[in-house]
Amino acid sequence: MKKSHLLLLVSAVGFSFMNDAWKEVKSEGEIIVYNTQVTGFKFKKSKAETIIKSGYLAKAESILKDVENYKNWMYNCSSSKLLKTEGEKLFIQLIFDAPWPVTDRELIIESSFKSSDNQLEVISKAIPNYIPSNEDYVRIELSNGLWQFNLKKNGNIFIRNTNHSNPGGNIPVWLSTTAVEDIPLETMQEMVKLMNRY
Repeated sequence: MKKSHLLLLVSAVGFSFMNDAWKEVKSEGEIIVYNTQVTGFKFKKSKAETIIKSGYLAKAESILKDVENYKNWMYNCSSSKLLKTEGEKLFIQLIFDAPWPVTDRELIIESSFKSSDNQLEVISKAIPNYIPSNEDYVRIELSNGLWQFNLKKNGNIFIRNTNHSNPGGNIPVWLSTTAVEDIPLETMQEMVKLMNRY
C-alpha cells in the first residue's frame, strides 16, 4: 500500500460511514476516490479524500461561501448564483454543461455550514422546488453532498467530499461513470489548489 494511501486511511478514522461498502476506483497523487452502491438507486455514491500539509479551516469556509466563484472551479459548472442567505445556510443555483445530446442540468441546493475549532462540515441537499423550473434545463431532483475538513494536531488538514446524486433523464453509461470517478477527483484537485492559493 502506498504511504499516502495508508496516511489517508489512518486519518479517516472517526469519519467512516460504517454502512457503506466503499471501493477504491481512482487515485492520483494523494487523492483517492471511492464508490459505493446505494440500495434502491441506479447511481453510485462517491467520495474523494486527501490530506494537505498545511492550511486553515477559515480558507475552506471562505472558498465554499464564495458561491459566485464556483463556476470557475466546479466541474462543467457554467453558472453559480447565490439566491439567499439565512444565517449559516446558503441557497444556491448551479448550472452544469452536459455533452451533446444530453441536456444541461440545473441544481438548486441548500448548503449548511457547521464549524468548530478543528472541523468544518458543509452539508448540501437538493431543494428542487425552491424556484420555478426552467425548460432549458433538466432539474436535478436528488443530490446530497458533504464537505468535511478536519484539522489534525500536526497542522495537516484531512479533506473529504462525499456526493450522491441522480442527474435525471437518460444518461449514457460512460457519463455516469465520469460522474462518480473523474468528477470527484477533479473537484478535489481544484479544492486543493484553492486551499493552497488563498
